[in-house]
Amino acid sequence: MGLRLMRLGICWSLVHVALSLQLQQQPLIQGGNASNECQNACTSLLRTFGAKTHYLSLPQGFSETYFSQQQREVVPACVFLPASAEDVSQALRSIKEHQCHFAVKSGGHAMSAGASNAPQGITIDLRHLNHIELADDQLTTSVGAGTRWGEVYRRLEPLNLTAVGGRDSQIGAGGFVLGGGISFTSRKRGWAFDNVKNFEVVLANGSISNISQTSHPDLYFALRGGGSNFGIVTRFDLETHQQGLFWGGHKFYLLSDIAERKKSMDIEYPFNGTPRWFAQKFSTWAVQAACRLGYCSTVNEISQMLESYSRGDSDPSGQIILSFAFVPIIDVYLVCVNLMHGRPEPYPPVFKEFEAAKNIYSTTRITKMTGVVAEVDWMNKIGYRQSWATATFKISVPFLSKLVDIFIAETDTIKQVDGFLPSLILQIITKDEISAFRKHGGNALGISEDEGPLLLLNDAIRYSDPADDEKVHNANDRFMNRAVALAKEMGLDHRYIYQNYANQTQDVFAGLSPENKKRLLQIQKRHDPERVLSRLQPGAFRLQESADSTMKGRSSL
Repeated sequence: MGLRLMRLGICWSLVHVALSLQLQQQPLIQGGNASNECQNACTSLLRTFGAKTHYLSLPQGFSETYFSQQQREVVPACVFLPASAEDVSQALRSIKEHQCHFAVKSGGHAMSAGASNAPQGITIDLRHLNHIELADDQLTTSVGAGTRWGEVYRRLEPLNLTAVGGRDSQIGAGGFVLGGGISFTSRKRGWAFDNVKNFEVVLANGSISNISQTSHPDLYFALRGGGSNFGIVTRFDLETHQQGLFWGGHKFYLLSDIAERKKSMDIEYPFNGTPRWFAQKFSTWAVQAACRLGYCSTVNEISQMLESYSRGDSDPSGQIILSFAFVPIIDVYLVCVNLMHGRPEPYPPVFKEFEAAKNIYSTTRITKMTGVVAEVDWMNKIGYRQSWATATFKISVPFLSKLVDIFIAETDTIKQVDGFLPSLILQIITKDEISAFRKHGGNALGISEDEGPLLLLNDAIRYSDPADDEKVHNANDRFMNRAVALAKEMGLDHRYIYQNYANQTQDVFAGLSPENKKRLLQIQKRHDPERVLSRLQPGAFRLQESADSTMKGRSSL
């Protein structure tokens, strides 16, 4: 017995010595510009949690899990990998004590630098909070905030169940839900944050609370539209629904009127003998040949199809994402439409106009949710630089036509950048979805059914070279400014700004109804009077009385 105790004492001594030596070393993460506050906070976390704190090296595969190259380039002072809500609670108390800025990573799919990776601060990576537990009655699924949606679908699919979740399997539960969460089943079920029965949250004071409509109605309201300003969510208890097979996929359409539109805007390519000039001419001839065979539509015809879908109210199982895109490798503008239907019925009437138009390629078939999101994964490659912006409008065919002209004009100015792939992504916020905003007492968006249907726009540009950052961002800003100005001129503008598509220059809380923003500020004062969660998360969207000065430029992080 004495020998065993002696060996145990020696082991503990060695552990203590090793930890002491580790604390004395300089961090291997190149975080030399980290403040003393953040260095002290990292040291405190290392002393308390040991191997859960990565101060001397990054966790394996850490950077590669981020969607955008900008996020991958961020260097934190340390990375903390909690295993429980209690770990998050203790860590937040330490962060607050040392006044170090931080970011919370669920799946890392936000595109802006600093959104979920803290430059020279503390990144709380929730990857180990990835449990999935289905209740015995199969009406609720508890999902850790670090879980990715592909894992959720693989767990529920064999039971013919689903939850309202992400359309890309790699998206994490945390940011997706708190940002609103538009799903393939949202027209029927509502958005993700309106399908949460209960949030397990670490509040600003470090306490752990379960937030539901009955237990904390004010915080439950705030967590459905207030972003990350009210706590670090560690678990979502999600409504769970019966769901079998889907019918859907992507259809691709050529456009016959792009050359004419370019000519009207004086966009021409004089002969210069370069391979690119010949490629442009060849693609023009190829499209003309396809059009003569009946494989083309016009921008107005496609816009009319989308407008017709937005007015229909007969089938809530149908969901559409429509994108105008430029494909540099073949120098062609085309349309990609993602059609999804919640029943395994080929060519349902809700999509009849899209089926009537001739497409050049289609992946539509009867499939499972995992098959659907795998296809989106394939089309949504990670690791590139990203420039996004979003706005919301009322839908009109003449407006859409002019919007596409602006898109063509602005993308043409930067079409030479490496890895360039711009998309004008359009979705309808249907009246069905807006009616679901009233679930569980209503969310914080403050959008009523008589405002719908609405057109949600995401201008997304993918590219490769950091040297092109300013050029790309400026083009994106010009597009969005022109689009918003046009909408105001035509009386079609709307205040709403969808958090999950917004960039750092956009004040998402200005897009809420004034009374709901005021209510959120009052809740914030009650539960976080020091504004810890907004003040110490500079990469997140901050809730405050007026627009945050740090959100005025893209280089603020």
